[in-house]
Amino acid sequence: MRGSYLLLLVVGMSFMLVRAGELPAPPPLAEMPVSLQHYLQKIYEHMHKPPIVTANPNGSRRGDRGELVYATFGGSNRLCANTSTSMEGGTSWECVTLSSP
Repeated sequence: MRGSYLLLLVVGMSFMLVRAGELPAPPPLAEMPVSLQHYLQKIYEHMHKPPIVTANPNGSRRGDRGELVYATFGGSNRLCANTSTSMEGGTSWECVTLSSP
């Protein structure tokens, strides 16, 4: 039963992503366990609200492995991901420069 709710939620979220370009926050459902609601909220926050920093995060900003940040330094806008090798995270970041098409 829980799997079918999750599948329905993921399919619905995928459809909304294609149609609207941005997902709304997941709605709380009475039948859904609190832990699953919390997990879906964390995914939403991770995908739609990355922090913005004004310095190169590599070596200076601690983060969780896989965490994303927008960075503006050296006259360029960049999207940076934490690439630390430990599961606890660290200060290793890889950045790619964002540009207009």
